[in-house]
Amino acid sequence: MALVFGKQDRIKLWGPHGLALDFAPQTFVITLMSVLIPTAIARRRLRMRIIVGYTDVQGTGWLRNMWWRALLIAVALTATLGTAFVGVVAAIWKGPVGFWTAFPFKLLYGALVALIATSLSLRIALSQDEGKR
Repeated sequence: MALVFGKQDRIKLWGPHGLALDFAPQTFVITLMSVLIPTAIARRRLRMRIIVGYTDVQGTGWLRNMWWRALLIAVALTATLGTAFVGVVAAIWKGPVGFWTAFPFKLLYGALVALIATSLSLRIALSQDEGKR
């Protein structure tokens, strides 16, 4: 947040140092890490037979590459969740706020993004055939 907001006393919603601008990189980076790390851990545990996958998700072959999957999901969630959350915040925004007033919203939003991205990526990772990774 400090990179976007700098040393501002009050954070605006719109503009080059606004809260709305910060949702894009936050969503992208959280999603990227929430896909890469759990996928790598799940794959290792599947190979070691610590966990067992399932096969009820079909058609995920093109998502086998962990890096492309992370990038695709990050772009998709940034476009959808980032835009939707900016709309929600804009609807309830009461004007420039202090850093510590905006911080809880950013934390809750980050947790929501991580929850969605991690559950989606693990569902895909656990549904793929171990021999095709």
